[in-house]
Amino acid sequence: MAHGQHWGQIGIDDCRGEREWTVDEIAALEVFAGVLGAAITRERSFDELSGRDELLRAVNQIAGEIVAAPRLHEAIADSLEKVARAVRADRMVVLEVIASSSGPPQLLHRNSWHSPEISLELEAILCLPTGTGLTEYLRWTGPLQHGEAIRGSVSRASAELKDYFIRRKLQSTLVVPILVDSKFWGRSRLIPAPASASGPPAIQTF
Repeated sequence: MAHGQHWGQIGIDDCRGEREWTVDEIAALEVFAGVLGAAITRERSFDELSGRDELLRAVNQIAGEIVAAPRLHEAIADSLEKVARAVRADRMVVLEVIASSSGPPQLLHRNSWHSPEISLELEAILCLPTGTGLTEYLRWTGPLQHGEAIRGSVSRASAELKDYFIRRKLQSTLVVPILVDSKFWGRSRLIPAPASASGPPAIQTF
């Protein structure tokens, strides 16, 4: 067990003849498996801490660069690739959300970055679902209005939202709200996605 989950197994084979494994042999093997599980858990925990520290260092460095930058929009654009690479994401998109009193909100593209193997799919990103898909989308994104991040994946998406993921060619996403003057302004989206295009990394700005 690693992190309390089934990780794998150990096989001990006798290739010269059939035998009955004794209780003591089974117990010893279970102890050995427990030692391996603890070691793997410790290694994973170290890797997770290292990854977290790497991300925090990147975010702290970027925060200083943005605060000191004479051109805010350019600084934000430059920061997207650094953050995306720190969390091993394929796309990162900054959207402004314009509320509407007569319909669904409007999404405005402000900044984005995507890896060379991934297309931006901007038209699909800015197009909201319709019908029951829109109702489910608004329910899913509702916590953003209260400053809470949301996550999603195509395998766990409801039937109404699954098309939303497929159209955007993404497998999973993390969406973090952006607050301006303590009010919901927009969102930053990190997207691990399957490869769909080639070419140099692209950075879209205001």
